[in-house]
Amino acid sequence: MRSTVFGCVLVAFGLISCASPSVAPAQVAAIPSATPAPTPTEVLPACFTEVPALPPQPELAAIPLPPTTRIKGRFEKDTGPITFIGGVIGDPDAIAAFFESNLPVAGFSIDYADSEPGESDGIFSKDGQSFRWHLVAQTHCPEVTALQMLINREE
Repeated sequence: MRSTVFGCVLVAFGLISCASPSVAPAQVAAIPSATPAPTPTEVLPACFTEVPALPPQPELAAIPLPPTTRIKGRFEKDTGPITFIGGVIGDPDAIAAFFESNLPVAGFSIDYADSEPGESDGIFSKDGQSFRWHLVAQTHCPEVTALQMLINREE
């Protein structure tokens, strides 16, 4: 009995200490998905919300992203791809499966997809423009997968 109460206290303390009141995803999926979007009362892990998210990015508007996607950085030079970094709650395999099922519905073709334990890569295209996702499981924040999205500029 005593160990059960102690275990419950530890679990409750762990949930409180790793949570943050910040909830709104920075970029919500452009098309409906089977996964519901987070509600304003849902608590996300602190490791996911400690870096502020960017406002919605117009270059990502047509790309279906998992509902819990948070875009945290944007990098670009005068030439070459625009790179977005962020995170998604879930494991790389589930997120890759989301892309593989939702991108074709949005008119994209998947040109390449490969997964290894804890990592996934994919190349997709639409109207002559190519894109790439790269997903990596995070050891410091196991609920979250790091996302890198590259958008090659139209020529």
